[in-house]
Amino acid sequence: MQVECEIFGVDIFESSKSNFKIITLKITDYTDSMYAKVFLNDSSELERLTKLLKNGKWFKFHGYTKVDAYSNGEIVFNINAINVSDKKQEEVMDNAPVKRVELHSHTMMSAMDAVCGVSKHGVKTIETAIKWGHKALAITDHAGCQAFPNAYNMMLDYNKGKSEDEKFKVIYGTELTLVDDNVEIVKRSSDSVMLEQEY
Repeated sequence: MQVECEIFGVDIFESSKSNFKIITLKITDYTDSMYAKVFLNDSSELERLTKLLKNGKWFKFHGYTKVDAYSNGEIVFNINAINVSDKKQEEVMDNAPVKRVELHSHTMMSAMDAVCGVSKHGVKTIETAIKWGHKALAITDHAGCQAFPNAYNMMLDYNKGKSEDEKFKVIYGTELTLVDDNVEIVKRSSDSVMLEQEY
C-alpha cells in the first residue's frame, strides 16, 4: 500500500537496552490523519531519516497498516520505503463574486469545538476571511469572550489608515446555554405507563 501525505509531527524513541529505534510520524493527506512508524537498528540511518523527515514536508510512503498494541489499539501505518514527494498543500480560496459574511465561527476558546487558533497577533479565522476578500466575520465562542481582545487588537492594526470600504468588521457575539443542563426540569416524575393512566 502507498500513501502520499504531509508530516505534521515527529517523535523518536531509542531503546536504552538495545539498538532498537522507532520514528513515529503524524501524517495527513487532508482527508484523514494517522500515525506512521519506521523501525530501525542503525544509528546512522536514524540520523539520516531524522534530517529528512520534517514537519510540513510531503512524502510517498510504502508499507502496510496494522493494529498497534503500543498505540492503544490504533491502526498505524508501518513504513517500508520512503520517497520525497513534490506535492504541495493546495490553498483553499473563496472565488465567489459576492462574498458571504460568516455569522457563526468558533475559535479554540470554545473548548473541544474548534481548531482555529488565537494568538497575541490575532485570530486565524479573521486572517483567513481577510485573505479570502470577506468584509466581516462574527466570533461566537461558547459561553465566553476570551478571543475578543485579540480580534479587537488585530482589527485596530489591520484597519489603520484604510478607507471605510477597505476596513474589515468583526461582529462580537457568544453562544450561550440558556437552560442549566444539570437542573431537573420535570417535577414529581413517575415511571407509570402513560397508556394505563386516566386523564
